[in-house]
Amino acid sequence: MKFRSPIEVALSQISSLDASIRKLGAQALCALQPQQEAAVVQEAFRLERHPGVAKWLALTLGKMGKNKGSKEVLEARLKVLPDSDLRDWILVSLNLINSYAPNKKVTELLESSDPAVNKEGLILAWRNPRVQKSTIKTQRYLLESGDPSVRRWASLSLGSRKDFIVDEAVLEHLADPDYLALEWTEHAITGKVPEEALQTLETNLAHQEPRVREWAIKALASNGATGVYARLIKHYSSETDDFCCDAIIRSLAPVSAMPEVHDFLVRCAKTAISPVIISALIDVASTSATLRADVSFAAALVKTTSLANSVTLQSALERSFSAQLSPTDSKLLRRMDGSKDARQTWDFLSTLPWATANGEHKNLPTSVRNWNSRMTTNASECDVVVLIAKKEEFRSFLPLLGEYEPDDDPKTGKSSYHSQVTGVDGQPIHLVALLVGGMGNERSVFWAQKLNEAMRPSILVNIGIAGGIHEDVRLGDVIVANQVENYLSDARAVPVKDGNGFVLDLAGDAFKTDASLVSIIQNFEFSHSGAFLAWRNECKRASQEIPSEKREMLIAKEFLRAEPRIEEGHVASGPIVGAAAAFVSWLKGKGDRSYLALEMESAGGGLAIHESATSTRHLVIRGISDFGDERKKELDSIGRGGVRNLAMQNATRLLITILQSVRMPIIRGLRI
Repeated sequence: MKFRSPIEVALSQISSLDASIRKLGAQALCALQPQQEAAVVQEAFRLERHPGVAKWLALTLGKMGKNKGSKEVLEARLKVLPDSDLRDWILVSLNLINSYAPNKKVTELLESSDPAVNKEGLILAWRNPRVQKSTIKTQRYLLESGDPSVRRWASLSLGSRKDFIVDEAVLEHLADPDYLALEWTEHAITGKVPEEALQTLETNLAHQEPRVREWAIKALASNGATGVYARLIKHYSSETDDFCCDAIIRSLAPVSAMPEVHDFLVRCAKTAISPVIISALIDVASTSATLRADVSFAAALVKTTSLANSVTLQSALERSFSAQLSPTDSKLLRRMDGSKDARQTWDFLSTLPWATANGEHKNLPTSVRNWNSRMTTNASECDVVVLIAKKEEFRSFLPLLGEYEPDDDPKTGKSSYHSQVTGVDGQPIHLVALLVGGMGNERSVFWAQKLNEAMRPSILVNIGIAGGIHEDVRLGDVIVANQVENYLSDARAVPVKDGNGFVLDLAGDAFKTDASLVSIIQNFEFSHSGAFLAWRNECKRASQEIPSEKREMLIAKEFLRAEPRIEEGHVASGPIVGAAAAFVSWLKGKGDRSYLALEMESAGGGLAIHESATSTRHLVIRGISDFGDERKKELDSIGRGGVRNLAMQNATRLLITILQSVRMPIIRGLRI
């Protein structure tokens, strides 16, 4: 099987007899924008009869800009088309080729009393950098037009603006009687979905129009709220549209390491017969080392793909994998050329350089060497990876790190921060920190898995603030978890005794952290007393930054100690922010009464390490910033977040002090 470039793959797809494959090819071309193939895309657009495919080809021509013949072929089709979705997108494409209509013209069209003229103005406003902020009011007014085509384009054109705000006026159209206006509103808010929209989007999963369901799936997945992925997996069993199923599978890629998601994808691989769904599974596998390492998934997908035609299989494999290879990797390309059938192809793909063998990374292809490349060839270069959920926490962490070097990943937009801590024996300890950018175990498991696979650190640390939910815990204390429990994992809703209502029966999924690291910290006060006293004194000094009147009040109420303590024990991790004593009481009554703290991310790190085939050790350090009850808001307001800042700094200083005080062989441990 000869693997071609992504452009060659897309061009072969748009010549398929299957409209769904042609659509995939057209969408790929729209992203690739191959200027040298403009004539081929023009001819494909001229011959394409399926409006959904033609729309993407038209947009491709528009995005490629001024190419000889593009404007003429678009205008020729425009002359013979009735008012339609395809006609609208041809107008969009012509607007792109013409370098956008001026603001004055767009404004005149938007302010017309003729709905047809309004729609033309909204089309010309779509992603138009020349349109000024003054038009927003008119665009929002047109959301309430009696003409459904105007409402559609009002949602879409507003959604294309960088300053787009999803408010009640926009969300009303998630129940618009015109299904296209509803679908386009879902499209517009994807990536910006507020919590209040989730219930309506879930309702739209039952809509009779498949494209409404597809964009409801994409919008829900972009929010990533707790329970969304489980809801999408449940919906898959009743979904009849291939592209909706495709959207569900692709939405699960970031959390493919989660056991329930992993098992679901294996089941899909065993049952899928649609080329679209098979392609989605291959795409997800191309980004998931966990799936590629699963023999049952590989066997199921090989067996399933034997039922699909070879052209579909070849296109899917080429798009998913060959796009990641550089032409300079001639040895790899020759190996690809020697692959003859589905089983051989999968055997080859399972040994690609970005997979691991015997616990060590092989050399990566040139085109996928990014911000972690210097870690992959020599795992010992990276000793500690630190994951921090929120920007507020990262803002407190980074200054204490000392000198650091940011390293940008162009694919994700993320930056990792590389630093060195000098150990007690004079050896440098390489530390890499990452701002996850949000709370939740789903995000945590994704980034923990990604960094663990890429960097193979000795220790992965989840560090941040938490609510103290034990009588022995005070503000500013630091909790080191010996066990982290995802308390809502596998929870069941069971009826109450009188049959009126339900309660949650908690099961939980517990992950042990590294016992040797916890033991080191447990003994730190005695085994490294000088370093411990220096840490405690620095924390005491930092507490002086809290306004003195408030600090004395906190000490008098025994909320804050004059000197912080380090405590070891169990931590509850889940999706709920603790701000009610009744919730904490319920949690400890249903779950583990010995919980010391409540937070939202560390179980994700525990799951990622548990599922990995590496010797990475997990450490969880949490500074106490509140008590998980009604006092949270008041405590958060002290010194404009001063208590939260103190809690994060105390936890950070403890980590750095440990790294500076404990001998290197203990930090690095043994590697497999």
